Amino acid sequence: MPTNEAELKQYLAQFRHKIHGKVKFEDVDSFGVVHNIKYLYWVEWARTEYMHDMFAPGTKGNFLQAFPVMVVRNEADYLDAMYFNDEYTVLSRVDKVGKSSITFENLVMLDDVKPVVHMSSVFVHVDNNYKQSCEIPDDIRRKIADYPGNF
Repeated sequence: MPTNEAELKQYLAQFRHKIHGKVKFEDVDSFGVVHNIKYLYWVEWARTEYMHDMFAPGTKGNFLQAFPVMVVRNEADYLDAMYFNDEYTVLSRVDKVGKSSITFENLVMLDDVKPVVHMSSVFVHVDNNYKQSCEIPDDIRRKIADYPGNF
């Protein structure tokens, strides 16, 4: 994560996909702080919207039909706290694509200005018939590469 304001602004410009939310009462713990598990839910929601926009834009279709994936790794750095009624934005982008995997990078931002959580998640493309990882097809790679903000 960049440490100064100019570097942070340049870094944030890489993220083109955004969703917005507001911390609900159910999101906070007994100290009034957002529980760490809630960030996983918010980031999952953001990635789901991102994948839908990338693979099934303008439809009610399911992106998993075009690109079935499973999460195999989540890594989070908690940089600050959020509280009830705070407004947040989840930023998403694809950081890299491997032979059978895709790595997402997400940031949860407080009021669009302060990074609160930085997360990296790895998905593996799976063959629906055998439930095993398989190579990402070239047409999917092109869609990922052509989507604004990806690596």
